[in-house]
Order: sequence, then structure tokens, then C-alpha cells
Amino acid sequence: MEKASLKERFVEFMGRIKFELKNNIVTMILGICTIVPIIIALNIFDGNAVIGLAVVPVIYRLICNIILWIVKKAGRPENTNLFNGISRISVFIGFFILCCLSVALGREEMGIIEIILFSLVIAYFDKVLIIIAKSFFGVMAMPEIFIGSGVDNVGSLMSSTKTTFERPDGAKIYKDANGKTIGMSRYNEKTGETTYWNENMKYVGKSTSNGNTKTYFDSKLNYEGKSEKQSNGNTNYYDKNLNYKGKSRDNSNKTTTHFKE
Repeated sequence: MEKASLKERFVEFMGRIKFELKNNIVTMILGICTIVPIIIALNIFDGNAVIGLAVVPVIYRLICNIILWIVKKAGRPENTNLFNGISRISVFIGFFILCCLSVALGREEMGIIEIILFSLVIAYFDKVLIIIAKSFFGVMAMPEIFIGSGVDNVGSLMSSTKTTFERPDGAKIYKDANGKTIGMSRYNEKTGETTYWNENMKYVGKSTSNGNTKTYFDSKLNYEGKSEKQSNGNTNYYDKNLNYKGKSRDNSNKTTTHFKE
């Protein structure tokens, strides 16, 4: 398979960025709005702002992660990792500005290095709490809400899928045997390719179509296997070594049931 040109890679990269922005609106809004509880905390915990600003964002992230977990379970994947990143940036910038204002108004005496380090501590305070919780309670301290998807390539996505259904916007949602959303795909009519993401909207690969045959590639364009649609309507799946891995059957209600080998 020929390597993609620099222009093609740039177009594909910009396409992923556009997709991330379009399909992670809830994530982005929740992440950016982390600054809101900071402002509220300043008024509530006047005189003891550090405790308020350290605890409130952690509680806010907990609530938002629960919201995103519910959204993903309902069949709309959202990038939880993106939320945490945007949220921390929001906290860091917000707290940095507030510290600078406090210094400028003569309320605090802090150097620029102290402000940066303190802002970083507040931004990552939730991670510190998680590490402490894990040290005391082990794995049980990390419920499903905070555990990322184990799907990291198209092969594991297809092998872990039990049912799929198509959303009104054309996106296909993949669920495992427990009914948990583990990924999503979208077909591009212009390129004839289908792009796949896991439940956290991490790009895990793509497939190309040639008649009734689909060829799968991981995120680095390594060959992952293929599928062939049979005359009886069933689709058979094979890994990269052409070993039979199972089949799927399309249902009349726009869902697909997958059967393992």
C-alpha cells in the first residue's frame, strides 16, 4: 500500500480535528466551564479560597465524568480524555489569572514560578487524590466511569462487538455483550472509507471497501484483516492471517448482531 503524501496526511489530520470538534461538543463545553465553579468558589470560600479551588474542580470533574459516562452508555461516544485535558487547562489558566490579579492588587505575595507551580498543582489535584485512593483501596477506587476503553484498534473493536446500531446522523455505534458502548464508525461517501473510533473518540483505524469485501487497517495503516458479505446476508470476519473470527447478521431494525467463532 502506497504511503500517503504530506498533503493527504494534512487533509486527513484536519478532518480528524474537525470531527473531534463536531462530535465532542458536550465534552468541550463541560471542560471549558470548569472555570465556573472556580469563580463561584471564590465567593463562597472567601478567605479560604485554596481549599475551595482545590476541592470544587475535583467534584465538578466527578459530576462531568458521570454525565459523559451516561452519554456514552446511551450511544454517543465522547472523548473523556479530551474533557480532562480541557478541564485542567481551564483550571490552570483561570487560577493563573486569579493569582496574578491577587498579586497585582497586593493581596498575595507570589513570584511567577510559584504561581505557575501552584496553578499546576490545583489543575492536577484530582490525579493526586486518585493516586492516594488507589493506594488505599486498590482497583476498586477506579469505577467503570473513570476506566478508558480497552479498544485500541479495529481488530479488538470488531472482536469485542456484540451488537451495532445506526444513529439518525449515519454514525454506527458498537456495543459489547454487556451493552456498553465501545466505539463508533462513520462512512465517508467521497473516499469510500469507514473511520473507526473507540468510546473515548480515539482514532483506532479505518476500512476500505471493494464490492462486498472490507479491508481493515489500524491507526498506523497496518493491515488488520477483512470481512466478506455473503449472498445470504451474513458477513464473515477474518484476522490478518485469514483465520475465521466470526460473523454478523443485519437485522430489519437497522441493528447488526455479531457472533464469535
